Amino acid sequence: MINRNALLYVLIIVSSLTTITLSAVSACSSISSEFVGFVVHPHEGHTDVIDQYNVTAELSNVFLWRVKDHNSLEVDFEPASKWITQLYGYNRAAYPIIDTSVFHTSGWRAERTRQSGQFMTGSDSKEWGATTNGDYFQTWSSLYSPIFREDVLKYTDQLVEWVKKNDPNYKIPGYVNGAEWFMPGMVDYNPLGIAEFQHWLEKKYEKLENLNFLWGSTFEKWSDVDPPRGYLLGDLYVGMRTVGFGSKAEAVGCQYESQLFNIVSDSIYHVKAELYQKNTPRGLYGIKLDCYDKNNNLIKYVGDGQFYWADIPNNGKGDLSAYCRMPSNAVKARLKLKLMSPGTVHFIDPQIIKWPEQKNVLSEDMDSSSVWNFSSSNDQAKGQIKQGKNINTFILSIPQLSMPYKYTGLAW
Repeated sequence: MINRNALLYVLIIVSSLTTITLSAVSACSSISSEFVGFVVHPHEGHTDVIDQYNVTAELSNVFLWRVKDHNSLEVDFEPASKWITQLYGYNRAAYPIIDTSVFHTSGWRAERTRQSGQFMTGSDSKEWGATTNGDYFQTWSSLYSPIFREDVLKYTDQLVEWVKKNDPNYKIPGYVNGAEWFMPGMVDYNPLGIAEFQHWLEKKYEKLENLNFLWGSTFEKWSDVDPPRGYLLGDLYVGMRTVGFGSKAEAVGCQYESQLFNIVSDSIYHVKAELYQKNTPRGLYGIKLDCYDKNNNLIKYVGDGQFYWADIPNNGKGDLSAYCRMPSNAVKARLKLKLMSPGTVHFIDPQIIKWPEQKNVLSEDMDSSSVWNFSSSNDQAKGQIKQGKNINTFILSIPQLSMPYKYTGLAW
């Protein structure tokens, strides 16, 4: 449904916009060089609302990989036929969005490539994807999948022919490639992609000794060349994206986790601590606040959640301070002091204070060894608690990882 407030967002499509022309080039002379309109989803209805405004065009998300049969890939144009009839009635121009990236290959399309081993593969050599809609694990086709390429070509060829046949007045002057990349994104380590990469390197460097000299590697044949395997540092709720390297791609992180403590729902709390950091990437250390309902179920957040960090200079100190409102169904919470990359960080006197009463929920006389638990996804990580007079310092440290090649950065 189109929100009236959303209609304030005006999209101007100018002639300089890169598109691929679907209609005859000569017809473009009759098209205005500037359009004003909105992004619309015709399958959701309510497109008549747009006609109440002075618009001349729309970005139409109308072609959604609808097919009559998954094997023949015959496109189902019935919804599009209804849409183009409305389009002519409103006398608007339209740029359909054509989603052709691997990130639109979930569901039955991803299954077609998965069955042949042509799925997107992470740097850990496992099928890569993301958890969406609860516990559903969404995966995609490999960037180098011949099946994926064939599907896209069959799909777009049918779209072009349909537009040429059903748009005699050239209301559709072109399309917008909606093949966006969803972050964090991923370089494809499927064997198909690695073989393509090896072939590209051989053409670029000609001799294997040239590559070994520049990478600081010792490969004996081109088929042995393995690309650097970068991995993202930080949990998914961390806004900062930093790529790390190591002898193998794995999760890097450690934390101190408090016991559960009682909180007042829908109330404001102040999370604070003094921080010291050394050689830690920006944004990859901080305090995470997890909240739980009356059944001790973790309350999930959309987006970043309640994670707080401070931009501290290297070998320097600074204050972390954030105010947050507890969820309306929260009755308990816990703090997590997190380090998610190589480096060292000190959390000095972490507190969570009920506001405005200024009451520290973490009692100062708590025994740190029993209240806080250390855990790590890296066997080289270390944790230490230094107890002072009413002030505890939590030290987390992860050593710098060994690089795959002498000049890993150049190889990447």
